Amino acid sequence: MESEYQEIRLAKAELLMVDNKEKEALNLVKKNIVGAKNFHLPSYLFVAEWFYKNKNFDSTFQALKIALNKSGGEKINNIVGHKNFEEGLRRLPDASSRALELSFNIAQKYFTIAQTSKGEDEQKFELFELARRYFSVCAHFNYSPGYPEYFLGIIDTELKDYGSAVNQFLAAKEKIGQEQVDDNDLISGVDFYLGSSLINQGQQDAGILYLKTLYNSMSTNESWKNYADMYFKALANELFSVSFSGGLQYHQNIHQLNNTDRQSMPLLKSEYGKVPGAYRNLCASAYYYSGMGAKWSTTFIINGINLTAVDREQKNRDFTSVGSYLLLQANHSESTVPGITFSYSRSFYRPFKDAETQNYQTIIEMNPQFNYLTKKGISTFKLQLSQTRDIYADQLYKVGPSFNYVPLFKKKWLAPSFTLASSYKEESIPYDPSMSFSATLTNHAALGRLGDLFLTAVFTKNTNDAAYYDYVEHTYELLWSKAIRLLRGVVFSFSVSDYRRQDELPTTIEDQTAEAKLSFSF
Repeated sequence: MESEYQEIRLAKAELLMVDNKEKEALNLVKKNIVGAKNFHLPSYLFVAEWFYKNKNFDSTFQALKIALNKSGGEKINNIVGHKNFEEGLRRLPDASSRALELSFNIAQKYFTIAQTSKGEDEQKFELFELARRYFSVCAHFNYSPGYPEYFLGIIDTELKDYGSAVNQFLAAKEKIGQEQVDDNDLISGVDFYLGSSLINQGQQDAGILYLKTLYNSMSTNESWKNYADMYFKALANELFSVSFSGGLQYHQNIHQLNNTDRQSMPLLKSEYGKVPGAYRNLCASAYYYSGMGAKWSTTFIINGINLTAVDREQKNRDFTSVGSYLLLQANHSESTVPGITFSYSRSFYRPFKDAETQNYQTIIEMNPQFNYLTKKGISTFKLQLSQTRDIYADQLYKVGPSFNYVPLFKKKWLAPSFTLASSYKEESIPYDPSMSFSATLTNHAALGRLGDLFLTAVFTKNTNDAAYYDYVEHTYELLWSKAIRLLRGVVFSFSVSDYRRQDELPTTIEDQTAEAKLSFSF
């Protein structure tokens, strides 16, 4: 019987609000809450909305959290306020649909306040964190599939954690598909934010394909199409940057001598000097991107590298390289991005210690390619065509396909990519051509304020009738980089690597390196 009176009072209060009689309305609803034996959720929501409308946010959340406690969600409130939230969430027992509905309501309000807040960044972060926790509870219990993940992704974009945002939007797409959620506005929003997050994360081709799919879809409403169009216009702007770097590079086997030569080192010392050695490393590059204003976008890079042996007894290891790279990509394709790359490089070194520097090698490459986007990642197919001219032969040709796959998911410690390549390549006269196969695995671990960690592993198998050209190579590199916050555009990096080559003679070449470098871009 009491619940019927509560419903009548609430209905009258809603009519009084229409007549702008707020005080009388609130007094009526107060009777439904204070001293009432029956918990009447709509009355709590009514009061919370009034507080929210009048920007009394403390009272808003107080009313909603009391309602959540009375709806069996006391443990939800407890873990949200606990420092070990993730562990508490895993241990949380089942929650009622009413408790999850209230949690979603609370999360949305924290989210909206954070987005519109003009306060300090720290205050906004705290509000977003509270919203994230309540949305995470909803996602954990699969409440309103797709929506919590969507808001969690937007929170990550607001905090510029684009890797985590990509994961949330992919999770939202998966749940939307599994549960057959019929909400075009949600689906369009997920695709837009997924595309823009991929671009901000550095996966521009994948991001552009998502935005193109969104823009050309018949089911996309005009507002999301306009957002996508605005993003395309922003990408149409030209970009130019220049970077410089300098560092020190140590090699345990600077001459790349095999095990037989190293045993004979006392006889070769007059020519080679010591086996270990170090380089001073100087690099410069210029980057230009034409933007997406035309049917084809252009990326052009020129670079130069100079390695100078610190010990002048090892000056035959001095090395200089200059090169250029041009990428043309089509902007009109919807599901794939066709393109073609051209590159040219020349390298110079001393054939022996007292010789003059001379052109050692010239390489010209052309690689037709196209990128194809799937729900799980982006695939790049290439055909490599190259010509090499060096001091041993006039022309050496190489041709072969390669395949690269980059999953769209990103974890803090896991953001891999995979490359497989094979080629038919000519060797120096009088040797027959070789067949080569290589596999490359890279992983990027985002360490937040501690920087970024990159791991690269490369395996190469070269097959030839000649024992020297029938070999296996392994290379492993670990690189750590950190942007220096007080100096904009400056990045410090440190890397270590291990290289091993073993042929069928049999001879073995081993080299371990370490490099410290400082880079500046503007």
